[in-house]
Amino acid sequence: MKVTDLILPAYRQDFWARNPNWEIERITAMMSRIKEGDNILDIGAEMGDITALLAKAVGDTGRVFIAEPVEKMWPTIRTIFEANSLQTPNCFVGFFGNETKNEPVMLTRKWPECSEGELIDEPGFQHLNERWDLPTARIDDTVLNKLDLITMDTEGSEFEIIKGATETIKRLKPVIYISIHPAFMDDRYHQQAQDLINYIRDLGYSSNLLAIDHETHVEFLPL
Repeated sequence: MKVTDLILPAYRQDFWARNPNWEIERITAMMSRIKEGDNILDIGAEMGDITALLAKAVGDTGRVFIAEPVEKMWPTIRTIFEANSLQTPNCFVGFFGNETKNEPVMLTRKWPECSEGELIDEPGFQHLNERWDLPTARIDDTVLNKLDLITMDTEGSEFEIIKGATETIKRLKPVIYISIHPAFMDDRYHQQAQDLINYIRDLGYSSNLLAIDHETHVEFLPL
């Protein structure tokens, strides 16, 4: 199944028509690993169309957890999920990182209020270190009991998120897909992509470079 098999708003249909191979290596790799009944965590879900594809794959016996800080993304995420008769995911309007602030409400299985807003094409992304008003949480603080796959596209905060998920990764050994942004990591956090890769390897993972386009897409598999 492909993203274009989903029922999408017109502007997302147009996007995929113009970019049929957008992040195709990452999507193909994830779809090859995911199984019905899996639990997945999508951090930086953006418009939610790739998330919905994963949700379709895990079926009604799986769970989807979404973290997305941009409030204007959520109406499109909700529209796509409901148009494709997908169950409501566990939602978090905020950031994951290596600290907890602003008393975050994490992964609630209901649509947030901002999901009832206007559908907006390309509302833009937000960085972890530029929205201090939004809640931030550590994945380790969510105390998940089952997690089969983590995927993240977070504009440079990848290492911060992984550091805040270390115990969860050690305990549950999910497959991990990261779209790394080396320039943002260096500029905003003074971190290097290779250090992130080495850190995850040291947690008991192999790494596989899937593609380099506008981002660096890496798959991490537990040994």
